[in-house]
Amino acid sequence: MGGKPLYALNIVAFPREADRQLLQEILAGGAEKCAEAGAILAGGHSIYDDSIKFGLAVTGIADLDNFYRNNSPRIGDKLILTKALGGRRITTT
Repeated sequence: MGGKPLYALNIVAFPREADRQLLQEILAGGAEKCAEAGAILAGGHSIYDDSIKFGLAVTGIADLDNFYRNNSPRIGDKLILTKALGGRRITTT
């Protein structure tokens, strides 16, 4: 959308038993992409989990004329789902 990233935070889930070298490489790759985009890597959060997960929460500036909104659907618009919604059943008694 033509935005300018200002800063980012790492969000990481990593298994206790996994090779820490892999974690170091993942974080280095994220830092490299932040630098490439001109954003400051300002820290982040990590947890232990059974599977590896990594993402960046990014804050930036966007031109509102080039901004895609998700709160302005009109009758006739098409909705494309890329994964199932829900998937679990919650019941209470």
